Amino acid sequence: MAIFAKKAGREEVLSFIKIVYRHHRASRQLKDCIEEYIRTTENRTMQIAAMDILKKMKSGSDFAPALEKHPDIFPRFVIEFIKVGESTSHLDEFMEKIIEQLKEDIGVERKIQAATLMPKISLLLLFGAFMFAIYYLIPKIGEAFKNINMELPLLTRVTLQIGEFFSVFWWIIPLVLIVGFISLKTYRDSNPIRWSLLSLRVPFYKDIAYYRIHYTFCEVLYICMGANITSKDALKYTALAINNAYMKMVLKKAVEHMDKGDSMPEAIRKADYERVINRGLYSMLETGIETSRVAEIMKVEAETYHDELVLATDGIGDKVSATILVPIYASLILFFLVVEWPLQQLPNRLSQYSKGMGF
Repeated sequence: MAIFAKKAGREEVLSFIKIVYRHHRASRQLKDCIEEYIRTTENRTMQIAAMDILKKMKSGSDFAPALEKHPDIFPRFVIEFIKVGESTSHLDEFMEKIIEQLKEDIGVERKIQAATLMPKISLLLLFGAFMFAIYYLIPKIGEAFKNINMELPLLTRVTLQIGEFFSVFWWIIPLVLIVGFISLKTYRDSNPIRWSLLSLRVPFYKDIAYYRIHYTFCEVLYICMGANITSKDALKYTALAINNAYMKMVLKKAVEHMDKGDSMPEAIRKADYERVINRGLYSMLETGIETSRVAEIMKVEAETYHDELVLATDGIGDKVSATILVPIYASLILFFLVVEWPLQQLPNRLSQYSKGMGF
């Protein structure tokens, strides 16, 4: 049944576009290309969507409007790029760009997931150890120390008091986690621009977000301008392709400034109030406009930023370790010292306690 079908992710969207692109480049009709995909895919959700797309196209619809009926599967920039490709007779070129963009997004996400796997496991283990210590170990240790009237360091006493508090009010930690998760999700959904700006400030991720924005901007602008699309429309399509709410807003505002007579570089500069875009990129845009070589210059800039993006993505593992693992290990060492220091003195205290009891 369709209800149990595997969900369509970006990998399946990529597979769909790749198959259609390969067959279309071989001079086959779009309907035939989609039929080839339907015959080869094992993803039931995508198969159903492709069958619906094919049905609409056989009824006279163009490719993009048929895709538009499935916004839960196809990202907006995919639909818009297909629409531009169909209207400008550059469909293969725009499908190639879609493939590149999806590959880039999937590749970056996979590297981030791989780099953060060990920190996630470490956080889970640390949380488990923390819960065990708070709810079981620390109260037991505190009870043992109290029975022998042993004087404890201040940090250990504080830790024992915290453990005793949570042993009574055990429900506080799960409640805080649930409320925190809901609050974070609500903030992200209600403040997409501020949330997207946070991605440019996260220590281990900010370089990736920064170079991805610049690479996508230059790459999409290059392909649009190379297809003789007006600069304002090129910015609109670039806004659709960039996976950052703040930059989407900047480019849309820039189009409004261009409507008032500003040049593209000046319009973007006015809209970018957070000064995210590299200053040097404005100079390259101005040079491109003066020499009528915007597409060519943006292509070179895209290659440069792509190289930087690859380097930033490859180095994320070290940055994650420095940002997350180091504090985790420091917390473990601190906790070890809090408990271990009194335990080191426990044999002497027990000996004194035994002598005092007459043993």
